[in-house]
Amino acid sequence: MKIYFLRHGETDWNKNGMMQGHSDIPLNENGIAQANSIAEFMHGKQFNIVYVSPLKRALDTAKIVVKAKANLIVLDHRLKERGYGEFEGSPYEQYRELIKENEDFIPKGGESRVEFRKRIKEFFENLDEKHEDILIVAHGGVFNAVLKILFNLETEEARKYRLGNCEHCIIEKTDKFVMLIKDQKIVLQKEISN
Repeated sequence: MKIYFLRHGETDWNKNGMMQGHSDIPLNENGIAQANSIAEFMHGKQFNIVYVSPLKRALDTAKIVVKAKANLIVLDHRLKERGYGEFEGSPYEQYRELIKENEDFIPKGGESRVEFRKRIKEFFENLDEKHEDILIVAHGGVFNAVLKILFNLETEEARKYRLGNCEHCIIEKTDKFVMLIKDQKIVLQKEISN
């Protein structure tokens, strides 16, 4: 199974370093241009299914990328960014230390990192392996959670593989290995235990 993971295009809140979480912020002009550019790169890829976060920035990116094949899009609420509650709309750097230090910390109206990873893990455990080529369009935090779940990386280690807006990578699963492929190179590999 080959999973193409694509982070959504830029929003004004991305540009200004603000925490988005569940806030439904649209793509800005640059984000739309990024999505059109990655659509050209992805042209010709034969995805069996496209799983997408229902937040506008991800959904609009997906619609631009798959264009006429929008019927392949399946919205999945488990792919939403982590909910930061009362912190949403605030500068990320203001809360970075508080958020990264405590796995169980729950911002008022938000969710803990543990709760967030639990729903991402549930999504991956329920993926139908009959689909050989899958596109997932979601968020940076979701990608970090995927790295933690599939490769047992700590949060800071996962950040080394961070995806910028409209950047993608490939997660490939074989009978023996799960691999992270970025820029056509295997950058992470883990043996699958039976």
